[in-house]
Amino acid sequence: AGKGLPEGGTISLMCGDTDAVTMQVSGGVLVLDTPDGGRTLDAQDEFWGIKISVDIGAGTYTFMLNGKTFVRDAPFKNKVEYLDRFVAVTPDAQIGGFEFKHFYVYTGFIVNEWFFGSHKTVPDDWTVIGTGVSVSSENISVSGDMYGLKLDDVSYTSECGIAKDISYSGDALKTEYLFFSDAATKDFGASLSAGGAEIIRVCADGTAFGYRTDGGFVRLYTLKSGLWYNVMLVTEGSRAKIYLNKKLLAEGIEIGGRADNVKFSIGKAATGKGCVDEIKICEIAPEPADYVPE
Repeated sequence: AGKGLPEGGTISLMCGDTDAVTMQVSGGVLVLDTPDGGRTLDAQDEFWGIKISVDIGAGTYTFMLNGKTFVRDAPFKNKVEYLDRFVAVTPDAQIGGFEFKHFYVYTGFIVNEWFFGSHKTVPDDWTVIGTGVSVSSENISVSGDMYGLKLDDVSYTSECGIAKDISYSGDALKTEYLFFSDAATKDFGASLSAGGAEIIRVCADGTAFGYRTDGGFVRLYTLKSGLWYNVMLVTEGSRAKIYLNKKLLAEGIEIGGRADNVKFSIGKAATGKGCVDEIKICEIAPEPADYVPE
């Protein structure tokens, strides 16, 4: 939503005609309607980057605006068993409207980060490592998106990046993201760790793309300058697979543990620039057992 919003306009997540989460424009600011009263969020900006994560079973939601968490695990405005409607309404007596640049609905993700927001701040549910970390529009042109994570590391003595703890119950995990790097950037990539110890790192080292476990760097591909790449890392028990642009490059990689943390960074002994966007982490359901129909 942008400037010129109609006074009294509302945006809601609903079950039928019942509001579960509702925002309203009041006095030129965005107000979240909560069970304990309205919560003022922000004045009108060029655009608001809104992210709402809901737990249907618990009847709660977490609300983020421009990377800042305003409400965490708050109860729905009204109890609902599911959500089936997104509704934006302008009042009859006002002139104006809502404009939506991007609208996405997803389910089942452990992490789903697109770095929305016009304030260019790193979402506060990530831990920032070092300096030179920002949300930027530079080089961000994937899927029409406006912003992504930018890393600009100028120090050989410190790491630069973001990290987050993760948890899951199954045996298989998929970590997928997009990255763009300068040809001179060293050790730029993603790491999975268990108990504080890195179990695998998928990274670009200049134009070389590959991985590192407990040994040296294993080169898998030569990157071309100025291109975005899609990376998918799949871990299944003690083994891992690596895909680049949906093509399998390596499998059967031994890893030492069950991941409980993910990190995107430029390494401590390296410098350079790089961008990351569209981070998606989810469990992979086991394949159904083969059967013969009766």
